[in-house]
Amino acid sequence: MVQPNAQQTIRLEQLRSFVLLKMAEIHDFQSSRFATLEKIPLGVLRKNATQKHGVTRWRQHTHHLSIEGIELHPELLCEEWQEYAKFVLYHEFLHAIGFKHHDAIFRHLESRWPLKNRKKVGRKFTIFLQRRNASWQWVCSNCDILIFRKQPSRGKYICKSCKTVLVDEPLFS
Repeated sequence: MVQPNAQQTIRLEQLRSFVLLKMAEIHDFQSSRFATLEKIPLGVLRKNATQKHGVTRWRQHTHHLSIEGIELHPELLCEEWQEYAKFVLYHEFLHAIGFKHHDAIFRHLESRWPLKNRKKVGRKFTIFLQRRNASWQWVCSNCDILIFRKQPSRGKYICKSCKTVLVDEPLFS
């Protein structure tokens, strides 16, 4: 787990407090589970991660699993992504209280969080991370789709929509 700096630690604890208060309003949760969530170490992912927004880390013991910690992407701690950060922490808390898989029950509980368009916001965050870390963009000359990557495609990849070969363009940040 990457240790957060002092400012990140304060922000993570503020997020924890807010999310736990909101979870208490959702009647599907037993209050006994909150004590566990209050003690889970919170950390940050590597700043160059582009696909993971949050993760619950588990430690394997001889006969059981325990939670090692929850990590959020450090960019989520910025003001711009505050609402989405709350949802991501809620999502990870669902894992931490025993819902390890993204099954129907998990998705039902996840849907109780009051963030509208969370898939769209999540996709926007992923694109933000990819663009920030990219050196190249792959462009579809037919449908103008942009894909941000660290490496050039060298003509090996095609557009999912129209099957046109993607063209490499270097990005100058």
